[in-house]
Amino acid sequence: MKKTLVIILLFLSILLFADLPYIENLSPDSLATEIAVNTNIEFDLHDEDGILIDSVLVTITENANEDITHYAVIYDNLGVNQITDNFYEIQIDPNVNFRYGDSIFVNVRAMDILQNELNVTYWFKCVEDDSSPFVQSLEPANGETGVLVNSSIYFDVKDSGGAGVNLSTIEVNVNGSVYNYLDVGVFSSFSIDYGYGITINPPNDFNFGATINLEISAEDLAIPPNTLMETSSFECDITNTPPTVEDFLIQTEEDVAIVVPFAQHSNDDQGLEILTYHISDYPENGVYVNGSYIPTTNFNGIDVLTYRAFDGESFSDYATVNIIIIPRNDEPIADAGFDQMVDELAEVQLDASASFDPDGDEISYLWLMPEGIILSDETAINPTFIAPAVVENEDFIFNLIVSDAEYNDMSNVTITVLNVNQPPIADAGENQSVDEGETVYLNGSLSNDIDNDVLTYEWIAPPEIELFGSSFAESYFIAPFVSEDIEYNFILTVNDGEYNSEPDTIIVNVLNVMNHEPEIDIPEIFTFEEDTSFQQNFSYFVDDLDNDDLTITVSGNSNIFVQINGYEITFSASQNWNGSEILTFAVNDNQGGNDVTDEVEVTVNPINDPPILNITGTFIFDEDSILPTNFTQFMSQTYNETDNLILSAVGSENIDVAVLFNDVNFEPTADWFGTEEITFSLSDGEFTVNQTITIAVNSVNDAPIINLPDNLTFDEDSWYVGNFANYIDDVDTDILTLEVSENEEINVEINEFVVTFTATANWNGMETLTFTVNDNQNRTIATDEIEVIVSPTNDAPTVDDLLLTTDEDIFLEVILLGNDIDGDALTIEVVGLPSNGIYADGIYTPNTDFYGEDEFTYRAFDGENYSNLAIIMITINPVNDAPIMNLPDNFTFDEDSWYVGNFANYIDDVDTDILTLEVLGNEEINVEINEFVVTFTATANWNGVENIIFSLNDNFDRTVVLDTVEVIVNPMSDVEYPAKKVQVEPHTVSNNECEIFIYTANNEVIEHCEILNRRGKIINTIDIEPAFNEYNNVARWDTTDKFGRQIPGGFYIYQVKIGEKTYQGSIIIVR
Repeated sequence: MKKTLVIILLFLSILLFADLPYIENLSPDSLATEIAVNTNIEFDLHDEDGILIDSVLVTITENANEDITHYAVIYDNLGVNQITDNFYEIQIDPNVNFRYGDSIFVNVRAMDILQNELNVTYWFKCVEDDSSPFVQSLEPANGETGVLVNSSIYFDVKDSGGAGVNLSTIEVNVNGSVYNYLDVGVFSSFSIDYGYGITINPPNDFNFGATINLEISAEDLAIPPNTLMETSSFECDITNTPPTVEDFLIQTEEDVAIVVPFAQHSNDDQGLEILTYHISDYPENGVYVNGSYIPTTNFNGIDVLTYRAFDGESFSDYATVNIIIIPRNDEPIADAGFDQMVDELAEVQLDASASFDPDGDEISYLWLMPEGIILSDETAINPTFIAPAVVENEDFIFNLIVSDAEYNDMSNVTITVLNVNQPPIADAGENQSVDEGETVYLNGSLSNDIDNDVLTYEWIAPPEIELFGSSFAESYFIAPFVSEDIEYNFILTVNDGEYNSEPDTIIVNVLNVMNHEPEIDIPEIFTFEEDTSFQQNFSYFVDDLDNDDLTITVSGNSNIFVQINGYEITFSASQNWNGSEILTFAVNDNQGGNDVTDEVEVTVNPINDPPILNITGTFIFDEDSILPTNFTQFMSQTYNETDNLILSAVGSENIDVAVLFNDVNFEPTADWFGTEEITFSLSDGEFTVNQTITIAVNSVNDAPIINLPDNLTFDEDSWYVGNFANYIDDVDTDILTLEVSENEEINVEINEFVVTFTATANWNGMETLTFTVNDNQNRTIATDEIEVIVSPTNDAPTVDDLLLTTDEDIFLEVILLGNDIDGDALTIEVVGLPSNGIYADGIYTPNTDFYGEDEFTYRAFDGENYSNLAIIMITINPVNDAPIMNLPDNFTFDEDSWYVGNFANYIDDVDTDILTLEVLGNEEINVEINEFVVTFTATANWNGVENIIFSLNDNFDRTVVLDTVEVIVNPMSDVEYPAKKVQVEPHTVSNNECEIFIYTANNEVIEHCEILNRRGKIINTIDIEPAFNEYNNVARWDTTDKFGRQIPGGFYIYQVKIGEKTYQGSIIIVR
């Protein structure tokens, strides 16, 4: 009937509007009932004139029960399939499912190319909802034990009937406490397909060991509503699990406190939620107070504290908090020092040395001082100043500013200046210039005292001036007569009854105003010796008050000579003259006045003259002779003096001098010659004169001396070395020559006076040898004989080195012999054994395969002496050995892969020849040889077995060895290996399925894939199916649990075990 009505309506439309668009094959049909809520709307759209497809507009209105909100959805993005220009298939997939039991109204509008419009409306009714809501994914599950006391409760409420769950009707009764959506913070919800996910966070933890009973009730949105009532229970953990804490790090700045966030780094998931924190090791560089760390003032660096948590029942383990205190610039600290009390006018030193910068930065100083005070340096640490004079005690404040270039600090210090009695000030008046002989007045009345005390006076004058009234303010004196202008200093000191003033000086310049006659006062007599001179400074005897330049002259002298040079007077007399003369000296000041004179007696005393010694000529004579000489010719006196003269001499080291009156004999030491100096002395009883002369003694040759011992002895085949210098002498120290004769079996080697005696080998006996010594002065001087005895000794045997040759691995007969000149029986012994072989019983056997050089040593023994060591050197010629190759039974690698082997591990050659490795018999398997590294590959996609022959040649013209190895190529599936073993697609799931792709090799075993919730509980197990991509397995999960219930959105884990290894990954479900 419904279809008939639609056809009638369409027919009427066509009749009225022959060219209007029309629809056919409508689904669902108009007036249809029991239509599924997720149905699509489909129809065909026709128009003979052609349809404007962009004009098609479909409006769907869901006419819900009056208790349900009405809404409309307009679809303008249709699913369109164009059949012809006049025919379109239209499909609409609504954004959301329809509601159960609702009437759905559909309005279709469209226009053709002639602007003819179609406007058709029809309706259908959806199936009714008669199913009650249900609970799914309840955690903790019904009957679960060991539940944590701080657990929350989670479950999903769904309505499979389709009407949906009414959130406001959901109530949860937990042991009598009922919670619903109005309990914010306890009851929380989020939308899922067909319902809600509910979480209950009880305000208090459960009791340990308690049984928790749940009642969950809800209604759906159907009319009338379908109801839910479900009960469940679980048991809590019996014992408390201690809380856990972790090490962590916090950071603050120097001098800044910081809250220590223990709660962020502790957990009590398995215990009570209210934790307290206890400090075990307190910080060393700060304090912990009421949850905060306060660093020590100015400290920066790292501090540490240790803590643990307590849940009311159990303590956690200890954990460490590392606290980093970042340095920052601290303000400097100014300290202007201690207050001071000082006397006025005293020197005061300020002290800023106690100022400092906590960071050790360099700081600058600036002093601000009161007006009128001047510091020695305003920027110094310890400036100084002079305390001002004050009428009464007065305070002065000095401010100190210190700076570290960023921050400043100020401090002040108070200096109290005390009023004290000050010394008075002396004032001797102005300097004066006066004439000599004038009365001069001194006036100190301008002296003063700041304290107005009564003053007393004291004048001090130069010692040559008499001062009158020296204890009064005013005094006077008579200016002395002076030869030139002279300044005199007069010193005034005043006293206030306590202190003396500083002395004050007045200078009085006395002027010379008249000429004065000079004065002369000479001693009565001057005396000096004959033939000498006498010098006298007359400045001691003349004077002139005016200090004029004076001229001195002399008269009255005959045999006495006077030389005048200024005031220096030099007296002398004729040679050898003595006697007295009166001399007159005159002095004149060259100012036009008369001479002033005085007389002096000058006496020249007679003296004795020394004798004269004048030795001339040369004194030369021969060694071992005497030279007589009369010295009268060399001695004399002056001026007919007749003193008795005495001649003497001191002999030298090698010449004796004998003096008898004036006769002198020179006699040298025996055999001595050369030159020496001799000093002669001549005395007249008062004076002695000396003269040194050189005496030469000519050399005369003396015979040398040789005095040998009677004999000397040394052993046969030995030697004797003697120094004959001990037996030879020559007084002339001539260069001597030593020679020998009369020797036959004894050999003598002479090197200067070192004589070496040897004898013919193995000879012993006695010979008398004659030695001659010559001083090379054209005559043989001396000879002496000596018996030389060679004592017989046993001679050691001798052995000889041998050079022998044999081939590798061939023994060699070696006969060891020795020689003994004494004919003694010899014993042969091997001392050093061969290194690369064995010597035994006269046979040397080289080590197997050894070639090269070998040696051993031997010696002989005659019963008393060993011979020398001799070397047996044996050359072993090389003989080529065959190389060795011992390959494993087989090599294996996978199809389309390769195998690389180092054949050096299977090859050896004792001769270390350069070996060549080659291959034979391979067809499908390719072999590449690089020295002994062998690489096997195979024809693409080929697998199977080949026996391959390898040959090894030592390149000595023969192939030494062959070996065969079985090479196996395993068949492999032609699958490209994925980059990851397990891969999920998609990772974030917003629909109802995801795929977990898994790759396994041929020999790897995989059973299934497990899905775990965020608590690690397995909620589903998924079978493995074949995959047809780069992975060869897939697990398809429809986001349900093992009961087929769709899980809520959240974080889940997939877990796949391949062989002995487990692979995990995350899946996020978005609802």
